[in-house]
Amino acid sequence: MSKTVLITDIDTPLGFELSKTFLEQGDRVVGTIAAPDKESNFKALNSNSFTLRRWQRSSSLAAKNLLLSIINDFNNLDEALLLEAPSLPAKLLHEVAT
Repeated sequence: MSKTVLITDIDTPLGFELSKTFLEQGDRVVGTIAAPDKESNFKALNSNSFTLRRWQRSSSLAAKNLLLSIINDFNNLDEALLLEAPSLPAKLLHEVAT
């Protein structure tokens, strides 16, 4: 049975290769990038099982919205591979800019 996998930072070589590997196994991949100008670089991954999403890594609300949108669109999320540690400021949640 295929899984739904979230892979962040697919604009990195590791993220791109992981995405290809999961797609070859028949899994559904949701890949994230930070910059919209890099979207055209992922035409090689273009398939019915691949979805590209933009994600502003520094926003905790963006992370929540990303997860909720994946669950709403695909009814589940089986795995999440976070390739780079989030670089959130050392602030309380209500102090973080959205």
